[in-house]
Amino acid sequence: MQGKVAHLIDVSKRKLLMAVSQHHRLLTAVLYLLLLSGCKKATDTVSTTNLTFQTEVLESTDYPITVLFKSNAQPGDKLQWKFSDGRTSGEPEPLMPFSSSNKVMVVLTRTTDKQVDSITKTVTIPNRQCSISVVYLVPKDVTYQKEFLDSLQAATLLVQSWFQERLESRSFRLDTPMIDTIKSRYYKTDFMIPPDELMNQIQEEVYSRLASKISKEKNIVLVYQPVNTYGYNGVGGQFNGKRTAIVCGYAFDGLVGNDPFRKKRGLWATAHEIGHSLGLSHNSVPEA
Repeated sequence: MQGKVAHLIDVSKRKLLMAVSQHHRLLTAVLYLLLLSGCKKATDTVSTTNLTFQTEVLESTDYPITVLFKSNAQPGDKLQWKFSDGRTSGEPEPLMPFSSSNKVMVVLTRTTDKQVDSITKTVTIPNRQCSISVVYLVPKDVTYQKEFLDSLQAATLLVQSWFQERLESRSFRLDTPMIDTIKSRYYKTDFMIPPDELMNQIQEEVYSRLASKISKEKNIVLVYQPVNTYGYNGVGGQFNGKRTAIVCGYAFDGLVGNDPFRKKRGLWATAHEIGHSLGLSHNSVPEA
C-alpha cells in the first residue's frame, strides 16, 4: 500500500513538473513577443516598393543639358536624391544640369512615418537637342520660285544625314513645316553688304517675322536667300545671342539644277555655316 502511494506521488510530481515546464515555455514566448513589440522601430526598410521616378529633358542647343526629375511620391514624403557624379538633392523635383552626355546612376530614397524605401535607375543624359528652323527669304524685288523651295528642302535633308553620320547617329531636328517662306521688306541690293551687317539685318527681320515660332534658346535658324553677295557664299555663328546660319550667293544658286560641282558647293556651305552656328570654328582641314 505504501509503495502504491509513493508511485502515485511520483506520477503527480511528474505531471506537475510537465505543467510547470509548459507554463514556463508559454510564459517565455509571451515575454519574447512583448519584448519584440516594445523594441519595434518606427519605420521599416522594405525591399519591394512602388516608388518610381521619371525624367524630362529640357531642350537646349548647347550644354549644360538640364534634366527635371519627378517621382510619384506624396507631398508629405521626405525624398533624398543621390547621383553617381557625387551630387545630392532633397528637393521633391530637382532640376539638374549636366555638362556632358553620358549615363548617370540615380538613387531615390523616400522616408515616411511608416517605412523607408528606395529605387535605383540608370539615366541616359542625351546630347544637346538642336532644332533647326529653315527659312527661304525672298527679297522684295525677286520672284518666289517653287523649284528653289524643293531644292532647299532636299539639301537640308542631305545635310541632316551628313551630320548624323559624322556625329555618330546624332543630328539636329527640323521644324514642321520644314521651310518657312518670307517675302522680305528689303530689296535685292539691300542684301549686298558685308557679312556682319548681313547677319544683323537678316536676324532682325527673320526673328521678328517668326517670333511666335522660333526661340533663340531652342532654335538654330538656317536662312537661304537668293542674292549673289560679294566675295562670300554664307555666314554663320552665334550673333546677338542667336544661332544663325545664312547661305547665299553662288552656293544658294548651286543647289538648283544638276551641276554636281555647284550642288556640292551649296551643300558644303550649308553644313559649314550650320557648324559655325553650333560654335565650331575654322581649322586646317578643308573637309572639316
